Amino acid sequence: MDRVLLAFGAAVGLVILALGVWLAWNEQGAKRYGAIAVAVLGFFGSAASVWSGIRSINDSVASAKEIARLQAATAPRMIAEDAAANLEAALKAIPGEHKVMQIMTLSGDVEGTSYGRKIEAIFKRAGWDTHLGSNLSVDGGAHGCVFGIHPLADVPAYVNEVGNALHTSGISSKTVSMTWAMPFAIYVFSKDE
Repeated sequence: MDRVLLAFGAAVGLVILALGVWLAWNEQGAKRYGAIAVAVLGFFGSAASVWSGIRSINDSVASAKEIARLQAATAPRMIAEDAAANLEAALKAIPGEHKVMQIMTLSGDVEGTSYGRKIEAIFKRAGWDTHLGSNLSVDGGAHGCVFGIHPLADVPAYVNEVGNALHTSGISSKTVSMTWAMPFAIYVFSKDE
């Protein structure tokens, strides 16, 4: 619709401009100045119409970009099939008899809990004893997926390999030392901003 109005305004302005030039060419004296005034008004009317149409189109494009940004920001996190297969293979390759992993999400974070379930399913397919808990109440401003290890905890040897398995599989995560954490767990916080 904006483009139609833009084209119509430009066409009307050009017709008035052409009429003014024609009149100025064929008239003499005061009539010529009136025709020149019509031509100038037609030109500026046409330019204003074109400018308004361009601004309207630019506003529409900016709105579409903002909508796309918001849709991307609110879309649930996904784990690509190849990343899931790579993580599963890496987890199966980690030595150990009874491998346990706790996955924690924020209370009430539906998207984070859904993403945590996806990670939990991969661990379970790899033969791990995995539990998902959604009882974190404060994320402390953290975002994304974090593999936390308490620096003073006596953790099984396989735990140190989990962070590397997450990273090399292509799943976006970071391994950090967390003094407030359980001995070790995967924490799924709100999406990265």
